[in-house]
Amino acid sequence: MSADPAAAQSRSHAAAAEEMLTAMQARQMFEDAREGALRAQISANPALAPYEEVMRGFFDDFLTWEAVHDDYVRLHMARFTEAELRELAAFYRTPLGRRMAEESAALGVELSLVGQRIVESNQAELVRRITAVTNGAADSGGW
Repeated sequence: MSADPAAAQSRSHAAAAEEMLTAMQARQMFEDAREGALRAQISANPALAPYEEVMRGFFDDFLTWEAVHDDYVRLHMARFTEAELRELAAFYRTPLGRRMAEESAALGVELSLVGQRIVESNQAELVRRITAVTNGAADSGGW
């Protein structure tokens, strides 16, 4: 009985995804991003500060690399060919690629804080627009 070529190709594609995730230090990036997201959430909502350790413990129990790993592989396989994943792995093994991997989580957190700051600084306008829609819907009998 011969081996299934499609299954072998899928295993090879998955191996390429694994290689790329290892080269880009995806586990460390995930853990850094998870911690950054927790800090950003508490910064955005200081009332959560007393629950920081509870939230961190919850994340440690449920939002783990092991819990997301297979999805990371699957999602990368869906978006990149095997050859592209191998090229990405090669890039992440270069000095610039290693630097990109190291900076990605911090950049993600900082960029989310930029968005949060912009929304917060324009919150009055958001409330005004929501109120206008709510009042318009109420006036037209929609609410």
